Formats: sequence, C-alpha cells, structure tokens
Amino acid sequence: MKSYDVIIVGGGVSGMMLAKLLDSTNLDVLLIEKRRKIEIKPNSFGTFSDVARQFCLQNYVRKYFSTWAFYGKQVVTRKSSHNFGCVVDFNAWVRSQKLKKVQFKTNTTIMSIKRIGGSVCITDNRHNKYLGNIIVDATGFAQVVRKKLKLPFTHQTGLSYEIEVRDCKVIDPSEACYILNFDISNSGGWLYGLSKRNAQYGWADFYPESHSTLKNLKRRVHTSISRLQRIAVQLDKAPIVYRFGRFGPTGDVKDRVDDNILSIGDAGSCGTPVTLQGFKQSLESASFASKTILLATKTHDYSKSTLGLYSELFDRVYRTDYRIQKIVKFVYLHWMRQEEVDAWISNFGDLSKEDFFQLLKGPFTFKLIRKTLDVSLVTNIVLNAMNQMLPRVLRFRRTITPSKQEVIDETN
Repeated sequence: MKSYDVIIVGGGVSGMMLAKLLDSTNLDVLLIEKRRKIEIKPNSFGTFSDVARQFCLQNYVRKYFSTWAFYGKQVVTRKSSHNFGCVVDFNAWVRSQKLKKVQFKTNTTIMSIKRIGGSVCITDNRHNKYLGNIIVDATGFAQVVRKKLKLPFTHQTGLSYEIEVRDCKVIDPSEACYILNFDISNSGGWLYGLSKRNAQYGWADFYPESHSTLKNLKRRVHTSISRLQRIAVQLDKAPIVYRFGRFGPTGDVKDRVDDNILSIGDAGSCGTPVTLQGFKQSLESASFASKTILLATKTHDYSKSTLGLYSELFDRVYRTDYRIQKIVKFVYLHWMRQEEVDAWISNFGDLSKEDFFQLLKGPFTFKLIRKTLDVSLVTNIVLNAMNQMLPRVLRFRRTITPSKQEVIDETN
C-alpha cells in the first residue's frame, strides 16, 4: 500500500489546478480519475479576463468579449468594457500541463474509503489501496469522497444544459448575452458568439423550484433556438459540435472540511447562487486548498481544526456575497414575475459601467442591489410577496412559482 501526503480525487478544473499548484512542492501527490483520460467537460467555460490572468490562462482564451447584454422577454440592456470577459478552453489547458511530481491514476473507480489511524485508505476497483494524510474531494456534484465517508453532502441545487454549434450566423461576436425568460427556465440562459460562425448556447434551472430533468432542459434548449434570431444569432439547423448537461450545487454545504478531508470546486459547493463567477471560485478553492495543505503538512496536523483554514480563506472572500446572493435568488424566484424581471433589466441601464460589471461579476452588496430598484419595481415585488402568502382563493395576482414550474414540468 503506497502512502501519499495528498490524494486528489477528480481531475476536473479545481482538481487539476490543485495538482498544478502542488507539483512545485516536495509533497507526494496522487490524482485519481474515473475516466480513461483527464478531460474537462464541457471543454470551454465563460469567465472574466482578470480570472484568466490570475490563473495564467491567457494562452487558452478562445474568445474575448467587450459587450455584455441582459435580455428579458421585451427589453435589453447592454454596456461595453474592452475584453472584460472571455471563454477559456480548459481542455487545451489540461493538455498543456507537464506535471513532473504528481502521479496520476486514470480509469480508476473508488470502491471504498476508510479511516485508518490518522490517515485515510482508498481502495479502487482493482483492489489497490492508497493511504493519504489529506484526501481532496474534487469530484464535482458526485461528491464521491464525502458520500463514501458518510459526511454531509450538498443536494442538487442547479441544472444546466449547453450546446456548441458551428456554421451559424453570429451578428456581433464581441457580445456575450444573458437571457432571463421564465417561459424557458426559472434561472436564465447564455449565448457566447465564439466567432462569426461558432456559438455556445445554454440554459440553467434552479432547484428545488424547478421540477425539471436533463432530458426536459435539453428539449427546451433546442426548441428555444428560434427565439434567438432577435438577439444576435441564427442557430437553426447549425451542426452541433458538442452538447453537455450537468448538475451543480451552489453554496449549500455547511462543512467543506473534516479530519483529513477537503472538498473543493463543486464538491465543496464553490459556485455562486446568482452571479457568473463560479469558475473563479472553483479555481480559487484550489488555491485556498493548496495554502491549507502546505500548513497542515508542515505541522503534521491533518485535523479538522487545522484544515479549517481552507474554509476561513474561502469565507473571508465569499461569505457576505453568498448571503446577499441567496436573498436576491429567493426574491427573483418567488416574488418576481416576468414583468418585474424586464423592469429590473431596464434599470440596469441606469447603472454606471463600474456597477453594471460588478452586478455581473460580484461581489453583491445591498448598496449595489438598491441601485437596480425603483419605487414601482419594489411596490410590485411587495405586492407579489403579499399575494403569495394569501390562501389561493384570496390571491389578487397571478401565482408566480407554479407558473414557472408549469412550463418546465415533464408532463408539459
């Protein structure tokens, strides 16, 4: 049985970033991946240019965006900032990694995880055993390590499905679009023109307010393509390069650490409830984990108390932002009709450029949210909230949540 200082389970974005950060240390590190080869799915993600710079990903940027647009059902608000956002090809980044010290075990399924003394023993599908002082769960929504050890884990809080197409017509490849339309989803959609002939398009749902499945969301992604012609692209009959659907948690897990255990990326709920900085958090979670691991191995203390530095670093940056986003998400889902969403998007146009892009990227603050509201919008939100609290026979407005569920329910 081989012993390691660190065993990383999962070769996704956060797992590979942590492997890269630890490769320059003197630690014995093993990365275990279930698939035959390490690859990122989907291969490209939208993020912000400063995130690409922070993690040295500039050479893997497929496309920069200078204009960002919010589309409602009847309105659009857009602002420009040179090369503010981008799409990163994480598969190209993975292929370029030449890690010298980290060992890899691919095509390997974990069968059991048990604590032995002050370490943790992993047994794979070939009956091989690996002993680690620190086990890092980087398995995304699967949360393999946490589940095998019967630790608390995050339940499904999000669902997304996207496609990339070629030979389409993109009117303005410099524009990234975000679409808020309750006829299609209770969360929102996005459209990135990767060139004048290629585009990435997808939608997401919030759980548990949505009763949808990947099959249902896939259908909505494809049937809503015709609505995009007024936005900036024609995707009808365009050949599909890839399609991908996935589940994701967003900030529900209470403990990202336990004795000998760290959970990073989606396995550690490192995604945001509302804003579009989830991949920044996955990457930063790897950075926070690296700093924590170096401290723990230096002191030979792998207790929850010492590994708690990881949660402290994460919460120091994101705790307040998370709390405000959860409030915004609740109001958006439960107390806003499409009319209020369109009015909200219209108000984005009155924001300064700095505030507009902070709304996209975060952090959320109550001061920023107040700038997006007006008396009429607040009045309607309050009336909607009052209406929702009344018995059904006394309601004086259209009920919000059931109407959202109705259009995405499998029986529809």
